[in-house]
Amino acid sequence: MIYYPIPVHRLPVFQDDSISLPIAEQASSEVISLPIWAQMETETQKTVVKALESLLKI
Repeated sequence: MIYYPIPVHRLPVFQDDSISLPIAEQASSEVISLPIWAQMETETQKTVVKALESLLKI
């Protein structure tokens, strides 16, 4: 899931049309956020890894 589809510099509170951040723009549509938390169980970790392996064809 993409949690931050709008780069920070494009949010209304910060928006400045004179700023050009092409890498941030690209990353906002490509980067995914992986589920992670301190008490994540081993089985849940394995599920995430298997999903990544499948996605990346490893």
